Amino acid sequence: MSTDTTAAINNSLQTLDALQACLRVPSIAFTRASAILLGAVLTMAAPVAADTTNKGDQAWVLDKPLTPYTALYTVGNDMLEAGQAEVKLYQTGARDEWQYSLITRPMGIFKLAGKGHVQESATFEIVADEKGSTIHPQRYKFRQDDQTKRAIDATFNWGQRQLYFQRGDKSGTAALTAGTLDRMTMTVAMMGTLTPDFQSLTLEVFDGGRLKQVELINEGRETLKTVLGTVETVKVRTRNAASSTRETITWFAPSINNLPVRIEQIKNGDLVARLSLSEYQPK
Repeated sequence: MSTDTTAAINNSLQTLDALQACLRVPSIAFTRASAILLGAVLTMAAPVAADTTNKGDQAWVLDKPLTPYTALYTVGNDMLEAGQAEVKLYQTGARDEWQYSLITRPMGIFKLAGKGHVQESATFEIVADEKGSTIHPQRYKFRQDDQTKRAIDATFNWGQRQLYFQRGDKSGTAALTAGTLDRMTMTVAMMGTLTPDFQSLTLEVFDGGRLKQVELINEGRETLKTVLGTVETVKVRTRNAASSTRETITWFAPSINNLPVRIEQIKNGDLVARLSLSEYQPK
C-alpha cells in the first residue's frame, strides 16, 4: 500500500472517529449527541420554570405516549458521506419495557478499513403512578468495532438505587437518583416531553462509562427541508456542563413526535459531523 493511500486512510479514520461521536450523543439521536439525544420545558413531576436545573431528584414524566419507529440517517459532513445509521424505538414484548437502539454501518473507505461499526442500545421501563408515566433505564450497552476497551455495559438497579457499570476491564458503581438517565434514554425522554419554549436545562446522564452533568440550551425554532418535506423544528444545543470543546446541535420536529431530523457535532466552533434523516417509518 502506498504512503499516500495509507495517509488518506488514516485521515479518513480520524474523520470517522468524529462522525461516530456525533452518532453517540443524544443523543443523540443520538448518542453524544447520542443519541443521542434529540422544543418548552422538559417537564418533570410538576411544572417547572423556563430556566431550570434538574438536580437528579425528580423522574421524567412523559407528556405523551411513545411512538415506535425506525429511522435511517446519512452520516457525514460538508466533505464526505461516511455511512448510515439506523435507529429503532420499540417495545420488547415485556409489559411496559422498551428498547432504543442505534447501529452504524460504514461506507466507502471506512468500510474498507473495517472501522465504523457501532452498536448501542438502552432498555428501559415506563413506570406509571399517580404523577404520570416516567422512564426508568434498566440496561445500557455500547460496542464499537472489535475494541474491547471501549465496550460499556451498565445495569440500573432501582431497588438498591445503584448503577453498576463496566468499561473494558474496569468496573464501578454509582448512586442512582430518580432523574438519572443514560445518553440513549435522554433522547427518548426529550422526545416524550419536549416542548418549544424552554431556555436551558441541566440533567444527570450516564455517558462514556461515568455520570455527567449535561446542559441543554434552546437555540430557537428553525424550518428545515427534509425527506419528509418542510418541517418546523426546535434547535437544541447539548454540551458537557463541566465545559467542553465539543457541542451537539439537534433539530427536533414537534410535528413528527419530536423526531430528531438533523444532528450536528461542533468542535471549537467548526462542523465535524452531521446526521441527516433519510427515512422514517412509524410502527
